[in-house]
Amino acid sequence: MTTMLSEAKRILSFLQKYYKHRLKLNLSKEKTLITNLEENRVKFLGYELLAAQPRARPDNKGCKGLVGKFYPAKAKVIAKVDNICKEIMKLKSMQDSKTMAAQIERINSIITGAAEYYKVAICSNTYKFMDHRIMQTAYRTFRKIYGKKYRQLPLPLKVYSL
Repeated sequence: MTTMLSEAKRILSFLQKYYKHRLKLNLSKEKTLITNLEENRVKFLGYELLAAQPRARPDNKGCKGLVGKFYPAKAKVIAKVDNICKEIMKLKSMQDSKTMAAQIERINSIITGAAEYYKVAICSNTYKFMDHRIMQTAYRTFRKIYGKKYRQLPLPLKVYSL
């Protein structure tokens, strides 16, 4: 293990010099680390990364070794969903239907952006969490705006289409 650690330190030293002299960038000492991804997850750009055995599938029965697995960072997902829910709740204070429509378009674009950002990760549980929180907030908001008539609102299907 010490040879791996010394090799990792040697590579890090090389990269620090390369980034500094060629790209005029400095690596942050607080954010740059050498770790074993099999034991510790690493947080990077809203994801948690780890190394694990590949999932068994019919097309890779003999696959050995490790693969990188990306999971959305829970704290970042919760913050993003909280932001979306706040945007949904803003609809309560809007009187004009055009302003509401613009806000709904904004909300849809935020949701689409979050879904696109996390789609490269292992995220089915993340999507379930996001769907549940957003739908509950939308339900409560529209119920508050329209009262018991919220289910009777006639909207054509094309309104919901992308």
